[in-house]
Amino acid sequence: FRRLNARGSNISDDSLQMLVRARGSQLTELVLSDCTRLTRRSIGHLTPEHLPRLQVLDLYNVVVTTDTYQALFNRQMYWPYLRDLKLKAALLHVSQQRDERVNDDILVAIGQNCPRLVALRLFGCHGITDAGLSAILGNLGDLRELVVMHHAEDPVSGAEESEAEVSETVTSAPEPNGLLLSLPSINDIWATIPSLPANAVPHRAPPPSAPSTPCLSSQPRRGFTSQALQHGVRSRRFNLLNLDMAYDSVCAEHLAQLSHLQVLCGRVITRHAKSLLESQFPKCKMMVWNID
Repeated sequence: FRRLNARGSNISDDSLQMLVRARGSQLTELVLSDCTRLTRRSIGHLTPEHLPRLQVLDLYNVVVTTDTYQALFNRQMYWPYLRDLKLKAALLHVSQQRDERVNDDILVAIGQNCPRLVALRLFGCHGITDAGLSAILGNLGDLRELVVMHHAEDPVSGAEESEAEVSETVTSAPEPNGLLLSLPSINDIWATIPSLPANAVPHRAPPPSAPSTPCLSSQPRRGFTSQALQHGVRSRRFNLLNLDMAYDSVCAEHLAQLSHLQVLCGRVITRHAKSLLESQFPKCKMMVWNID
């Protein structure tokens, strides 16, 4: 086999190491999301040396530390075929402990050593700042789908429980280099927006007594700013751009230079930025919760 999907299983460190030793050289897809028994002992060995043909790596909700991620993504670890990467810290956002499991150093390494990356999804990664996001946007020319959220919501699991009353669907989009990406539906995308009640409808203000969600805390939320775009965006086409960002006019001017933008998500956008992007990309679906 070339694909291993162990999502939510009880696979142990020993079992994973045995599988990687036996089949690692042939594996192209490795999904380990919600495998709670795995530790740095096995995850730390998921390197290009053992997985030279890997194209898809899903480590969503796997408990590891910063040095484990740095063992996988650093300047010495070159991933020539990796196209789809998904990471999420396992700690809840409401935890007292600040989660630095995915930080700027790791994003710099991903930007430098994953040249074929098409889809990158990062959730609950509080260690990422504008500098780390800039390293991704400024280096990855094949990137078509980018989700970087400080909160810990997952569009896949969130969409399963979503009751959003939006019926439009984004279909698969062919790319000039032969890639074909199956984009999520608008319902799936809408479910990923921070602070969004499960039964919300676009452009409808939340009720005053809306219940808090696990991704919220009493401390002020921080998001990305236009500084993340100051070194430009190397990819010219985005099917999905979902950032924990306050989009202002400077952000809009950078994004307006893209040749294609199909879905834009975020938490705040100014009216001027919204107008500029709508004029440049009239068919773009904007899923931004707050308009300033």
